Amino acid sequence: MRHRVNGVRLLGIGLALLLAAAAQPLPAQPRVGTLEADVSLDILNVVMDAPWRVWLRPGRAHYVPVTIFFPETKADWRRVQVLEIALKDGDAPESPALFWDAHDRGPAVGGATSTGLSGEGIKLMDGFGRTTSDLDLVSPVEPPQGPNAPWQVAEIHDGNRGWHTILIVPIPEEVSARGASVIHLVASVRYKRLDGPFQTEHTVRRRLEIALDPNPWPSFEGWRSFDTHVHTIAEFSSELTYKALRKNYGGPVRMLFESAYALGFIDDPDNAGDRIITTDHNNYYSDRDHPHYGPTTEGIGPGPIQLKHPEYSHYFIDRHGKLIAEGQKEFENYNDLIGITRGEELSLAKHPGTLGAMIGSLSAHLLLFSARNFVGPFHGGSFLFWRDEPNPNQLDWVLGQVTHDPNFPLGFAYAAHPFSRSRLAQRFDTVWQDSHFDVALRGDFIRKVNGVERDFVFKGFELWNEKDSRYVELSIAQAPMIRSLLEDPSKNDRWKRGEPNWDDSLQYSLSRWHEFLAGGMATANPEREDVKFVRKLFIVAGSDAHGDFNRRSDVAGRGFSSMPSILLRLFKFFWMTDNAFGKVRTVVDATSLVHPSATNEQQRALLALAHGQGVLTDGPVLDFKLDSDGHFDARTQTWHEELRYENDEGRIGGDGALDGGRTALVAAGSAEPMMRYRWNGSSSFGGDLERIEVYLDTPGKPVKLVQVKRNTGKAEVLEPTALADPRSPADADGWREAVVSRLKGARGPLGALKLSSALSLGGFTKRGELPPFDFRCYTNPVWTLPVHAQTHVNLSGAQVPAGGLRVSFRFPISMRPEAAVAKLVPIDAQGQASGPGIALTPAQPAHAGWSRNAREGIADALLTVTNATSAVDVTTAADGHSFVVILDSLSDAHGNRLNAVAWRVKI
Repeated sequence: MRHRVNGVRLLGIGLALLLAAAAQPLPAQPRVGTLEADVSLDILNVVMDAPWRVWLRPGRAHYVPVTIFFPETKADWRRVQVLEIALKDGDAPESPALFWDAHDRGPAVGGATSTGLSGEGIKLMDGFGRTTSDLDLVSPVEPPQGPNAPWQVAEIHDGNRGWHTILIVPIPEEVSARGASVIHLVASVRYKRLDGPFQTEHTVRRRLEIALDPNPWPSFEGWRSFDTHVHTIAEFSSELTYKALRKNYGGPVRMLFESAYALGFIDDPDNAGDRIITTDHNNYYSDRDHPHYGPTTEGIGPGPIQLKHPEYSHYFIDRHGKLIAEGQKEFENYNDLIGITRGEELSLAKHPGTLGAMIGSLSAHLLLFSARNFVGPFHGGSFLFWRDEPNPNQLDWVLGQVTHDPNFPLGFAYAAHPFSRSRLAQRFDTVWQDSHFDVALRGDFIRKVNGVERDFVFKGFELWNEKDSRYVELSIAQAPMIRSLLEDPSKNDRWKRGEPNWDDSLQYSLSRWHEFLAGGMATANPEREDVKFVRKLFIVAGSDAHGDFNRRSDVAGRGFSSMPSILLRLFKFFWMTDNAFGKVRTVVDATSLVHPSATNEQQRALLALAHGQGVLTDGPVLDFKLDSDGHFDARTQTWHEELRYENDEGRIGGDGALDGGRTALVAAGSAEPMMRYRWNGSSSFGGDLERIEVYLDTPGKPVKLVQVKRNTGKAEVLEPTALADPRSPADADGWREAVVSRLKGARGPLGALKLSSALSLGGFTKRGELPPFDFRCYTNPVWTLPVHAQTHVNLSGAQVPAGGLRVSFRFPISMRPEAAVAKLVPIDAQGQASGPGIALTPAQPAHAGWSRNAREGIADALLTVTNATSAVDVTTAADGHSFVVILDSLSDAHGNRLNAVAWRVKI
């Protein structure tokens, strides 16, 4: 659940709730129904949808899945007779039907059309993925097979609510051969209401624009894409009163699978388990109030429910501590259907203050992945005047439960759309308060394996939530305009004009994340204050689609139709955007994860997401690695004068214990770090990258927002620290190279990495003047830690006697106090230093030479070595004084092996 919120809308919602609380009870049959699953209007809701894109895979048969979905009924009073279902190729009156079936005549398909579609070979698919070529779908009488019968529907009622079908529309080979193109399908349903005195016929239409793309969306070999925030048919409640404040439904699970295949998330819609993320709201799981059609209803019926997992029952406890079966079977069904990627959007307790409690607050939201269910309401806590449910889901309790849950050992969490500039939103809306950040970042929520600290369960922020480059909002009282917008928004002037600054919220959210990055370079271990490490916080992206496969429409609350009409006219509670499932996504490197729980490809991909090994995008992808020193080959232990990229010592994200892996140690004052970067784009997503921005966060100095003038006007965006050239020469695999200190920024070269740093990139295509304006991507960071070396030499002629050389190394974090390998190697006439050199051993044997950095209060951060057994002959260096000190076999305090480093020194 996510919507744009401003102060006026929040005050309007609050006022509406207060006035409604004093209103008379609703009549048994509300005067207002719904047109679409998320819009309160004067006719029944019908959803018609198709994916916004179909990838024309080579060597495959191509098709467009189009769903017809009746999500909502109300027991005993809402019944609908379906009269006709049709699908046309284009919206001109003379456009032929691809599929047509009516209750009083048999089904038919059309002939050839101007786009090349014909309807020939069309199939029907039910919610279970079963298909048939028998197109007799609309029946004059209720079929005898029951609510889960795969074919034919006459009437939608409480016994089969949630009924849906999917029309599988073939794309002929000659259409596919044309390459990239756009088709427009018009779906319609004709029906009449049976629950009132006037059985008026209604027709609902949707014009759906679908891009046919012969190119896969940009990625790298072995990488996997996720939409990390998606809602399905579990988003159901039959409550329509003002107390419901329920959001729009998600889409049927099978349609999610089909759309994921069409877009390119998966290769087989029949094998979607463990590969697609779902994040339904925790408060919707129900074994009594739920859709009555489709695979999520398996085992839920009038008889006793047969639970597969009695060990899950303690997750279903009411506020009085009583075990309840409510929702457990539906939860189990989702686990069976989705697998380890089944997630949950959890409504956290929230405290809007004493005065705010008169209205109440929506909850802060937490995305849980591969974790248990938490029972609780959709809101943040008790509402003084109109709802008395407390919210038991305090963040510290939730994270503690996930940390120690043996049934879901992979569980982890990201904050959902946590940031907002608005103080009102922070208090009342679904964003986070400062107290939530304090709990998530300072609590001891670390999963242990065999007693050893392994993973933080709180990973960071889902801060790219939706892409709304088109946005129109209306009052619910503007029913004719809403109907027109729902049917076809392409004629609306504001829709065509778009939202040039759609990224304003994204830019602000990114800036807040950069603040956290800059503040997390020396975090204390919860069990010991002087053990310091880097607290890595990652970012992910998701569409927050509630079944929106083509475009999004939403209303602030389904129950608002019962509000006084003056409020419905004053406040714009309805909006439509071009956001949809898969419009923004997170692409992760599933090839290189090192994790004891990753035993197959699906687990590696999910855990790569947990450990920030990826990039956020609405189109292009960008990847980079860091060689901590272009002068030093850590693999061969060779130092050389010339610069060349050799070792991938710093990589995006984290790995290992507490994400300390992938961090690059940099020899401060000596090293020249080098960066390798690559990108991949597509003509369908803006083409080549035009600009690559480099962002550098150091302690106390995060990347800031600045005002700029874009081609579409003023905007506030992140100020890049430097720029990388997207067009520099690339090798055969697409990798480009740059010396980090020579990257150009607005204020000159970036310079050496002298401080602990988080280095991240943003890639942008050329910006246009109309939606979608541009396409972009943001990487998670590579973290670098400078290690300072200080030498003390007692030189006697051309000799440094044994014990006459001391080298002290100062680390910005705590290290594991175990024996490191250090040596001194002369630089020869070719400008190289290699070979065994002279061993440097701990100056003090205790703790292998490690000691506390008393000045900064960091345990095990100083290492001192000396040439205890061998003298140094300075004449072995070609110039008589230039050597290299090499330090290897280093691990951080949590046991993560880190790279070797080398300093050029003069003796």
